[in-house]
Amino acid sequence: MASCERNSIVPEIAHRCQILLLAETLADGSTPEQLRLALAAARVACVVVAPPHGSTLDRAEAKLLIELIQHHGVAALVCDDAAMAKALGADGVHLSLARTGEEDVPLAYQSARGLLGPGRIVGGAVGGSRHAAMVLGELGADYVALGPVPGSGERLIAMVEWWSEVFEVPAVAMAAPSVAQARELAGAGADFVAVPLALLAQDRASVRELEQALGAPERVS
Repeated sequence: MASCERNSIVPEIAHRCQILLLAETLADGSTPEQLRLALAAARVACVVVAPPHGSTLDRAEAKLLIELIQHHGVAALVCDDAAMAKALGADGVHLSLARTGEEDVPLAYQSARGLLGPGRIVGGAVGGSRHAAMVLGELGADYVALGPVPGSGERLIAMVEWWSEVFEVPAVAMAAPSVAQARELAGAGADFVAVPLALLAQDRASVRELEQALGAPERVS
């Protein structure tokens, strides 16, 4: 299969992996403050605003977070809800496709793209399915998110290596709860590493360690 074309909507910075931040809304209401700390501490390319597992995203809270993210000059994506993304002026949508039947991936993508048009970001996470990843890439997704993959971390690393060698569509590695794992995934060729909000809301030394692991240039003080 021929390699997919890289869509110019997703910013490209040569020779370094970037951070895609997963901002799950927290029941204690601390998400905005944690997000402020994270965006002030690290270079973040994109933030996915998502509800807690098994819940739906609160519209008012999502609006607040999107405005905060965009105020920092960062792309804001809404998890799974293209209609909400459009209504709230988000930069796009992140589709969770790992549990979607492979035959349903085109419909999910085309529905989101139809709502948002060509000027906003539509990407999706396909879990460990190489076939779904290729289908999504061929459809014109702005990025393909690989993982999480059940089992050892080596399986996701191998999947990222395969994708980066064959395709031009940016790859997001969806399992990086630690700096060490982020470093391995960046080394495998990931364009973006998905990082949970809690990791970036830590002390600045931890954030700097993560950025160095991803190949970020030194900050100018």
